[in-house]
Amino acid sequence: MKNILMKISVKVLLASLLMTLILPAHADFISGSDQLSDSRPDRIVNHLFTIDYAGGIGNTGEFRFIFDDNFMFPYFVIGSDVEIVNANGGVFDAPTFDLAAKIVTLPWTSEPSSGTVQVRIKKVTNPSSEGTYDMNIEAGPDSAITTHSASYKVAITSGVAVTALVVADQANPTLSNIYPSTNPILITHDSSQGMYFYVHDVNDDAVSYVIVPPATIGGSIGSETPTSPVTGTQAGVKVSFIYFAGATRGNDNIVVSLSDSIGGDDPTTYNIPIRVTR
Repeated sequence: MKNILMKISVKVLLASLLMTLILPAHADFISGSDQLSDSRPDRIVNHLFTIDYAGGIGNTGEFRFIFDDNFMFPYFVIGSDVEIVNANGGVFDAPTFDLAAKIVTLPWTSEPSSGTVQVRIKKVTNPSSEGTYDMNIEAGPDSAITTHSASYKVAITSGVAVTALVVADQANPTLSNIYPSTNPILITHDSSQGMYFYVHDVNDDAVSYVIVPPATIGGSIGSETPTSPVTGTQAGVKVSFIYFAGATRGNDNIVVSLSDSIGGDDPTTYNIPIRVTR
């Protein structure tokens, strides 16, 4: 995917835009940082971790990024939202994610050299309240052993206005948090059902959407709010609508297409399964 320059207006404290890792006495990392794309409460942000890695673990090992429990991951996709920015000679395997513990694990099969390693973890939702939150980075040969570690604090604050110029990945818009949350959504024939979903674009691009009623069982869509296109998508935008079911019963899909008109797999199509009953 191409890279594009994107100007993101964020309200952060200058001291919290680039968070320096505060190392405990036993830490073997030399230094590091965690740069948030936005430190306001409830924002969906990217974390750019920069580690000055000390090495010495071997060709079987892993980094563990441990988030405070108040960070949330409703939009995070483990397969695509962990990016190796600078491997520093390392070869990394597929990451894993422990939602309950809020730990992203990045294993390697060839150890990075001593020096700078950079990893970007995308679409993490900031805590809903202002405050200071504990974070940790660990490295070791496996989950049971910690050879290197670093702990630090992230300030979540409305702060003051700062404009940051960053390089952002071109990414397709995504759909999540569908309501009602049942699968399929059950609707009585000849009735209506209020529904919503959230549209998110990591680059904060304007996103156009089209909601198409089921092809087989029919019905109609109305009262789309807000109207397409939607903006402010980096934080996530709630799109509400009403599905009016007809007399035909059965299983089908409401189809939602999202487009940011930039490229990639554009438009991106999502199916919302429904079942019209008697």
